[in-house]
Amino acid sequence: MEKSSTTQPQKPSEAEARKKAIIIARTRSVPHDSARNQVSLAMQKRHGEEIAAELGAEVIREYTIVGGTTEAAVQVAVERVLQTLEAEDIVYLITSNVSRLTRRTDTAIRLDERLKATGARLVTDADPTGTGPTLGMVSNQGAPNGRRIS
Repeated sequence: MEKSSTTQPQKPSEAEARKKAIIIARTRSVPHDSARNQVSLAMQKRHGEEIAAELGAEVIREYTIVGGTTEAAVQVAVERVLQTLEAEDIVYLITSNVSRLTRRTDTAIRLDERLKATGARLVTDADPTGTGPTLGMVSNQGAPNGRRIS
């Protein structure tokens, strides 16, 4: 008598599942230099893609921004990134440095809270696995009161 067997579809292991990542690159040259900005953005994106590959993540979106962190267009772009993280199952937000998102301590704290709520990991050159504390990478950035934090 033949045995019949049915196999249930198995969920892929964490190693097999493709993790999603977003890369954010931002630059600002003073005085404004388009060629320099484009080189900086390309380098940040390429480095982000390398990190994503090392983490086994698929880059589903790249944001490139030219301008300072206090400019409205930059703040709108960062907000869009956060909304994407809140709406989709993204594992990694990859950027070269927290300063690509903000240089203000109060804004970094709010970003950190929202990022933690999504479950996504912030991956930077200082923390290439995204396992460290987000605010730990904000050191030596300008604080709103003009003092440096550490």
